[in-house]
Amino acid sequence: MQGVARLGGAGHGPAGLGKASYFSMQLKDGDLNDQLMVMAAHRYCLGRRSYIVGACLEWLRATWEQFGRNTRRVMVRDTVEALMDKLAGSPSDAAGGRDFAVFGFSRLSEDDQEWVRHAVAWEKKSWPLYEIPCT
Repeated sequence: MQGVARLGGAGHGPAGLGKASYFSMQLKDGDLNDQLMVMAAHRYCLGRRSYIVGACLEWLRATWEQFGRNTRRVMVRDTVEALMDKLAGSPSDAAGGRDFAVFGFSRLSEDDQEWVRHAVAWEKKSWPLYEIPCT
């Protein structure tokens, strides 16, 4: 699971950092604090109306393989809940959140997909990733 994920390049990153800017983070294999910080960063970005949303979602995709099973499930669940509650930020941020949720959900095992569905079923709202109800 160790490695360095980089986010940046042409047109990426906060304004003023330039084309060659990179954000990098190396997650330590099995480090609970690293996993908690990933979830905290993701939760911070949910509902924001800022460049940070797109930067965070791109970083999460780039580092997806470094995340533990629970971290992946929780991030997908949190994103789905934000979409269900219409708390995923501006329309463009919500679209990015939906794309990330589809990205993450499609990479979960069938058991983990069921875990996410069950975790959000209490809301009794439409399933936001596909045109089928969440039951």
